[in-house]
Formats: sequence, C-alpha cells, structure tokens
Amino acid sequence: MHFGDRSNTSDQLRELLDPPPVRRGMAPRWVLKAVKQAIEGGRMPRPDGALTSGTTALDEASRLLGSSWKDHFGKLTWDGIEFLVSEPYAERIDLRMLTELERFTEALETSYFFSANSEHFPARTVRIVIGPTTSDTNEYRKHEWASAMETIRRPVAAYAE
Repeated sequence: MHFGDRSNTSDQLRELLDPPPVRRGMAPRWVLKAVKQAIEGGRMPRPDGALTSGTTALDEASRLLGSSWKDHFGKLTWDGIEFLVSEPYAERIDLRMLTELERFTEALETSYFFSANSEHFPARTVRIVIGPTTSDTNEYRKHEWASAMETIRRPVAAYAE
C-alpha cells in the first residue's frame, strides 16, 4: 500500500518508476546505534527520553538536530541493508532543511542523496535516502531505480548563494 496522492497519474508514475516500497513510520535498527554513538562522541546532545528503538532514536535526534527534512519517513530494505528514507515535498527544500539534514547525517556519520524517484507523491516529492554507512548509500545510489533518476547532492553552501 502506498501513501500520498492516489490519482491515476500518480499510480501510473509509481508503476513506471517502480520505487522500492517504504515501511512508513519506522526507522532502521542502525539509527539507534548511530544515535547512541553520536551522543557518546559528543556530536549530539543527550536526549530527554529513553532510546529504545530506531524510531525513538530518530525522533529524538531529529528533535535535537532539526526535523524539517523528515517528512513521510520510513525504512526500506535493499540487498539486506536497511535505509532510512524521507520523502518531503520538493518545493519545501530550502537552506534550513539542507542544513538540518547535513547536521543529522554528520552527527550519525553517514551520508544521504536525493532521488526524484519518490513513492509518496511522484513528481511532487523527492526521496532522501540515508544509509547506515556512506559506502552503503553509494552502492544503493548506483542501482538503476536510484541512478536512472536525476539525483541531487550539492553542498549546503551552494544554496546560500
């Protein structure tokens, strides 16, 4: 089941693009470990609540580091690897969102990329893919459904111009 726009046009786009399905509202298990390591390493403040799952760790990290990038989030599994996915509306991408996303991925010591191949509302939302490691993110990015679409990866400073 998909979320977002359910029009015939969106259904046709989903069929054509065939984005990997996302389990909405869930975060990969590695997020919990990465958040705990970020706290221990001083890259992130200590949260108020207990960190009991990837989802609670994601919620606390995004509350502390910024959450404007986290919209229609979930996880997808590709080649046995869990990825964190967010699918914000393209028109909402701004310097604040990119800065908060950079802050989050730097604290967790991982990387991200944008793909136009979004499941939530094709042609209106973009997919942000975050892997447990930079090499995992880069491998996923090479796959046909990610690389066939235009991907965006500009330094945050480029948006300030």
